[in-house]
Amino acid sequence: MKKLLFVMMLVVAMVFCFAACAAEEPAAEDPVAEEPVAEGQQVTLRIGHVEAEDRSTHIALVNFKDRVEAESNGNITVEIYPNASIGDDAEMIAAVALGTLEMTLPATGNMSSYGLEWGVFDLPWLFTSPEAAFAACDNEIGDFLNGLLEGTGCISLGYTYNGMRCMSNNDRPIYGPEDCVGIDFRIMDSAVFRSMFELLGSNPTVIAFSEVYSSLQNGVVSGQENAPSLTYAMRFHEVQQYFSLTNHVHSFLPIVTNEAWYLALDETNRAIIDAAIADMIVEQRELELADYDKYVQMIADYGVEVNEVDAAGMEAFKEAVAPIYDEYLDTFGQEIYDLAAQYNEQYSN
Repeated sequence: MKKLLFVMMLVVAMVFCFAACAAEEPAAEDPVAEEPVAEGQQVTLRIGHVEAEDRSTHIALVNFKDRVEAESNGNITVEIYPNASIGDDAEMIAAVALGTLEMTLPATGNMSSYGLEWGVFDLPWLFTSPEAAFAACDNEIGDFLNGLLEGTGCISLGYTYNGMRCMSNNDRPIYGPEDCVGIDFRIMDSAVFRSMFELLGSNPTVIAFSEVYSSLQNGVVSGQENAPSLTYAMRFHEVQQYFSLTNHVHSFLPIVTNEAWYLALDETNRAIIDAAIADMIVEQRELELADYDKYVQMIADYGVEVNEVDAAGMEAFKEAVAPIYDEYLDTFGQEIYDLAAQYNEQYSN
């Protein structure tokens, strides 16, 4: 019901948007340059995401909510909608752009409608450590992606960490690329992920995140790939026999925010939100890193066969997917590849 109501709100907002565009003389000023909210005025921040309540993302958002509401003396009200309860990533990104939702945290791969370059974080084995990936997000590569949002109605306030993605399936343990051949994997709607799994000889199928469990349960696909914590939180381990620690992608969630809403905040409220966002990112990344070993063990304890991939297997994987870097060179640019290599070298020890 909540999702239906939200979709109805979205449709209404789109109707008004089209009507405004059809007006004979649109306002001359930039629509995002709204008058600041008066000091002390109530502000509502609605945040939607697709993950479960026991995930690091949601836990950090709850702490963010408590802090912001306390520091603003109740002037800012934060409402959090987890579990795709008001839409999937694509629907919530569109809602933020329209202004019917203030904030969402989608996977970077779902941002491709705002530029194919958002797929750079989907490249397999692009980063050799979480720390190198964090540095890239917080500096040049993150800044570059943020620039792609100019004129879309959205801005990004930073990047939370969605963990190291691993492969699970019902066919066999995966120790190297040859073990992926013929497996039907669920993937998100990402051209990079499709290319990667095709290079591995798999059969990638795009399925909405909310439908992954039933698709695995009913045999529509055999496998999926997500971080251990997300795999467990969404109960995918219940319908999987094998879980392989491939660590093939460091996944991130940009904090996508409606630009007009953000710019309309008064100075005090904006400062409160900015500081709380910065601290939330640090907290969430620490939680997610700590969750890796914890949830790998919980998946194993459930009875799923868990295996590591040795150095030779990792090298074989990287060799198998190497053509993807040439395929997307024109899209992402050599400069981004060079920056990733620099961060890998900087954080190699």
